[in-house]
Amino acid sequence: MKRKIITAVPVIAAVIILGIVLFSTKHEYKPKKVTILFVGDVCFDWGVKKVIASGYDPFGYVKGLIGSATVAVFNLETPISTGGAKVEKTYNFRCPPDVLSYITNAGFDCAMLGNNHSMDYGPAALSDTLKYLKQYRLFYTGAGKNLKNAVVPIIIETNGFRIGILSFGYMNPPDLIADASKPGVAPIRPGFMNAEVGKLRPSVDFLIVSIHWGTEYVYYPNNSQKEMGHGLIDAGADLVIGHHPHILQGIEKYKNGMIFYSMGNFMFPQTDNTNMRATIIGMVELTEKIKDAKHKPAPVYSFIPLWRNMKTYDPEFPSMKTNYQIVKLILDISRGLNVKMMTLNQTLSNVYRIYAIDWK
Repeated sequence: MKRKIITAVPVIAAVIILGIVLFSTKHEYKPKKVTILFVGDVCFDWGVKKVIASGYDPFGYVKGLIGSATVAVFNLETPISTGGAKVEKTYNFRCPPDVLSYITNAGFDCAMLGNNHSMDYGPAALSDTLKYLKQYRLFYTGAGKNLKNAVVPIIIETNGFRIGILSFGYMNPPDLIADASKPGVAPIRPGFMNAEVGKLRPSVDFLIVSIHWGTEYVYYPNNSQKEMGHGLIDAGADLVIGHHPHILQGIEKYKNGMIFYSMGNFMFPQTDNTNMRATIIGMVELTEKIKDAKHKPAPVYSFIPLWRNMKTYDPEFPSMKTNYQIVKLILDISRGLNVKMMTLNQTLSNVYRIYAIDWK
């Protein structure tokens, strides 16, 4: 299990015969590392439900990669239930619990519930969702039986690091937001979110905020997103992961934090517009500070371009031409988000390309 805490201890081996040390070997100490992988919206309803019913694995192309991460995070935009009462809104999603087997088999660990679909079938379906996530041993945050419960953070201790995660979401109609005595989603309110980040900050080494925000089908974050993103970093967040626009938005380095304004659709029944097909897997690698080192190593951020299939909706590794187009898009839409220019360093693998993010 990748969430187990494994401590590597340097070993000195010696064999002593007749008081003589015959040999002694030392293993060079390797600093501990943690890789956190994160993606955007995941929905199993509509066309995706039909594809799954045919026996197709929706994460077949990417599950080896997801499973290799220490911690893998996704935004769950589907209540996991067969019950509940349909809420009056434009789009409603719902799926039975067996879809979660695809999530766990792929290697995901953490479900973000702070979004505008967690309450599509009301409090009963939300209660089912929480029950089934526990049953499948998935961590979750962002929605709950009341506001206090909705903002209980995920805290994962692994390989010497303590990772904290919070989730907040845009909600329409707004009465589906949690309050002191009502189930719902943790709301997007800058002062409230920043206070929760401030409370969590002292107890973790790396703090992630997942947030469902922004304007749908627009490549650029609006002023509200930028203000909130900066505010979350100022309050103590290291990484802000955005979703909801259904397409990619830019990446910004702000002070010592990073903001991915929108990750795009990762698994979603939308392919009618080619802009909705481009998505990415985001990653951050953390390395421990070695004793006597002057500085703690900075987090290393990267992403992998993906292209969602027109018929099966699943994320796949793109052709060279499409890969280049996605990378160019990210560079273009990230311009103007920071005084420094984002540059990318490409690493090739057999089936995908990793782009390490640097700033000059």
